[in-house]
Amino acid sequence: MTTPTLLAVDDQPGALAVIRRELTGRYAADYQVICEGSPDSALRRLDALKRATSNAAVLAVLAAKDMTAMSGLEFLHRAHQMHPHAQRVLLIPWSNRSASKPILRLISQGRIDRYTVSPSHSPDESFHHLVTELLHDWQQQQPNRPTMVTVVDDRWAPRSAELRDLLQRGGLPFGFHASDSAEGRALLAQVDRPNGPFPVVVRYDGQVLANPSNEQLALALGVRHATIEGTFDVVVIGAGPAGLSAGVYAASEGLRTVVIDRESIGGQASSSSLIRNYLGFPVGIGGAVSHESVAGS
Repeated sequence: MTTPTLLAVDDQPGALAVIRRELTGRYAADYQVICEGSPDSALRRLDALKRATSNAAVLAVLAAKDMTAMSGLEFLHRAHQMHPHAQRVLLIPWSNRSASKPILRLISQGRIDRYTVSPSHSPDESFHHLVTELLHDWQQQQPNRPTMVTVVDDRWAPRSAELRDLLQRGGLPFGFHASDSAEGRALLAQVDRPNGPFPVVVRYDGQVLANPSNEQLALALGVRHATIEGTFDVVVIGAGPAGLSAGVYAASEGLRTVVIDRESIGGQASSSSLIRNYLGFPVGIGGAVSHESVAGS
């Protein structure tokens, strides 16, 4: 298995030394860390990774904003052409933090993905906060991550797509196998459901649900906690970020509160890859992260 790659470039030797120390000290045990002293050499390394038979995954490319031979923005543009799935991070010097406003415009235009202040001391936890966020997002997209349930059905079945959408919006890790694939057939035989009825949902402990309703699936996964019995002081309709926040603050004031939603917590936010105007997160926040953080409050 190829080790995923983090690549950073800065043509200032002192700044590059700090970046190298931070990245290798924290991540080299699990990821390939490449630090280059010029944009040209960094582009050559990226090209070599693209051409490698192992098809190495480049998770993130970090570039200093102001370099002599090539600006960080131009470098990230060229890097993106070679590795379109790598996150593009612009590193700005501590002395130039006022540059954040035009950089936010670059993010909104889709020209870069993130920015952060280049590390100036060790350990620089603000720098590591951004890097670990990128690594977390990448790990959540990997097919071998632990799953709560596995769905088996025809690849294009509407009901199967509906269930997978609900699971994704609810932040529940799941797997999917087409019913005619080798993995799908093996799992169906294992749970003695070779002919469905589909979709077949297999929980992590082996419990099998055949063509479950939304209610049955929610109960089996333990995500339907709220009671509908009794008298409430506050009823919040809609479990998007605003509704969840209202529920949290109402409950914190001692009011008996219930939040009701047609499908799952998070609302439309939970299906958004990036929310760019979420309060307190100037560079944006992933939809799954936003609704999990508010719901966890």
